[in-house]
Amino acid sequence: MKTEGRMKMKLNRQAIDLRRAQQCISIAMLARRAGISASSINNGYKKGVTAVVAGKIARALEVDPEEIILKEE
Repeated sequence: MKTEGRMKMKLNRQAIDLRRAQQCISIAMLARRAGISASSINNGYKKGVTAVVAGKIARALEVDPEEIILKEE
């Protein structure tokens, strides 16, 4: 999925929810840690996010970005 020449990657809800459960944090807390809005995370499940946003979320969850990106088949 491309937008304005940038690749968009869909977020893996299951992987993110599992990591959030391990850390006992809400979507709002994850968004604050990542420095983005909660709606950006929610939109990422449906529309995808840029590499920068995926990196911010991954850093906030203390995982590699590839762990939270939905693999396209």
